[in-house]
Amino acid sequence: MGSFGERLRQLRENNNLTQEQLGKILNVKKSAISKYETDKISMNIESIKLLARHFDIPLSHLIDVETDSIKTSYELPILGRVHPDLPLLDNENIEEYLDVPKYLSADFVLKVSDDSMIGAGILHGDLAICRESEEPQSGQIIVVRRKTFGEYSEISLRFYFKEAKQPVLKSANPHYPDIDYQAEGYQPVGYLAAIIRRDAPDYETYTDYLTIKDQEEWLGVIETAAEYGLSPQDILSSVNVQAKILKRLKGR
Repeated sequence: MGSFGERLRQLRENNNLTQEQLGKILNVKKSAISKYETDKISMNIESIKLLARHFDIPLSHLIDVETDSIKTSYELPILGRVHPDLPLLDNENIEEYLDVPKYLSADFVLKVSDDSMIGAGILHGDLAICRESEEPQSGQIIVVRRKTFGEYSEISLRFYFKEAKQPVLKSANPHYPDIDYQAEGYQPVGYLAAIIRRDAPDYETYTDYLTIKDQEEWLGVIETAAEYGLSPQDILSSVNVQAKILKRLKGR
């Protein structure tokens, strides 16, 4: 019967379709159809079923049901910058595709482009495997995009919390400020399901973690001072006194 790619190309040509026209049926780009037809990437089973329904042919005309249907991976779109006026998974928002294990049930992939979630173990360059959702849960790591007018915008990961009935987005890095979820006009589009890491962490990742850890310890000091009603000036004065005492002791 030939490979799946050969059968797909034959089906397309028999129906006088271009790769771009077939891509519109499957909601993928022409480049994806080209990769399917040359067997460079695998089509997920749901898309194959869509083809069979669209052209009114048995599934067995496209795949060997006894073998091909038990593939252990499927394809997910990798999103780049997204347009607010387009559906999230529109072709214009998709950069490429990634084969992921079937046990990672998800809808799209997001390339992590900063260190805002390093404290949660999510590093720059990681691939965030995400599921679509517009109903975030408090404490969940969600995917958000900012509502802009006619402009492409970045999508990113943040913790979502509903504090005192006022939603807020928090990073896992104290260098990034909290975001007022409503005032800043952010929209939830999904939540984190898993992480795929292509490269091993380097030493700089460890030193970045130490920097964050130290800042978290200072936050504890600040919170304790606030509990006792101490102002920053009070703390500074106390540190200066302690420093002078230590200096005198060392001079003896």
